[in-house]
Amino acid sequence: MRWTLVFLESLASAVFADIASLLVLVIASHLWTEYALRKRPTESADWYPVSVFAPHWKIVVWGIPSAIFALGFSVGLWFFSKRLHG
Repeated sequence: MRWTLVFLESLASAVFADIASLLVLVIASHLWTEYALRKRPTESADWYPVSVFAPHWKIVVWGIPSAIFALGFSVGLWFFSKRLHG
């Protein structure tokens, strides 16, 4: 039962890590568009974000969130299992 809770807590920390990273991405994109490019929300930014990663965009779109999820899960598993034994 304890390891089930450790697994669920680790899963929750991984989901939180993904949501937090996506939130940071949205905020950074907004700040970049508004302040660095000096564009308003109604204007076009004149670039397509997926074109930055051209032929390998599917790997980037799936790989980065998966890596963040795996990192969040492994750190959560490490932290919560140490708490279980400590």
